[in-house]
Parts: sequence; structure tokens; C-alpha cells
Amino acid sequence: MEYRLKYWQQMKKALLPPELEGQMVVFAGLGQDKLESALSLLRSNPACGKIPYKAVLTQTNQNWNGFTLFEELQKEHAAMQAAGKTAQP
Repeated sequence: MEYRLKYWQQMKKALLPPELEGQMVVFAGLGQDKLESALSLLRSNPACGKIPYKAVLTQTNQNWNGFTLFEELQKEHAAMQAAGKTAQP
């Protein structure tokens, strides 16, 4: 029995992807007004915490898995942070 458990744990580790390195929220099917309301609620509610990675479902990303989307969001976030730092006098 212990052998099966150990084997399963090894298989699980080999087959399952690692966890994301942060939180991400993806919006789909919302109009602009509802999207803005949802973002406002997220920002104003401390229970939600800070979620730096947000996306809207698009034709470009609709077939991406969560890891690919998260990777792209990280790149975009880093680029915006860098642009914000260089834009300030």
C-alpha cells in the first residue's frame, strides 16, 4: 500500500504542472461598465488582496492555458512597471 502511495505521489508530481507564482483574475462576457465596476470592487475591497495580474478573455488568448496567460501577464506587468519608472522625471 505504501508503495502505491509513493508511486502516485511521484506520478502526480511528474504529470501535474506547478502552481502559478501569484494570483490572476480573468474576466469574460462583461461589458465595459460591468468590467469597470468589478475592477473598482476588487480595488476597494481589502479582503480581495492585491491582484496584479488581470486579463480580459480575447480571441488572442482564448485558447491559452492558465500558465501561458500568466506568463504573458507577468511580461506585460513588468513592461508597464518599467515604463512607469522611466516616465517619471
